[in-house]
Amino acid sequence: MKAEKWVFGFIFIFFLIVTPAYWIMSHEIAGTFALGFTGLMGGMIAGYLALTARTFDPRPRTAPTRTSSRVPARSGSSPRRACGPSGAR
Repeated sequence: MKAEKWVFGFIFIFFLIVTPAYWIMSHEIAGTFALGFTGLMGGMIAGYLALTARTFDPRPRTAPTRTSSRVPARSGSSPRRACGPSGAR
């Protein structure tokens, strides 16, 4: 969750900077409120992720795929399908 925390932290900082600039340029209340509220929500989510990330284990690294262990597909035939619990056709 470390990456997500930084993404929402960036959103918080971005809207923290953009909201006053928008107010100075437009003097429009609804848009300023929407931008400020978006920034506050980003900050709230970043804070939540920062607190909950402490309780989670780090993400496991993805294991590299081994190409040599793949079973080659049969050529020229369709896969066999069982028709019942015994596998009889």
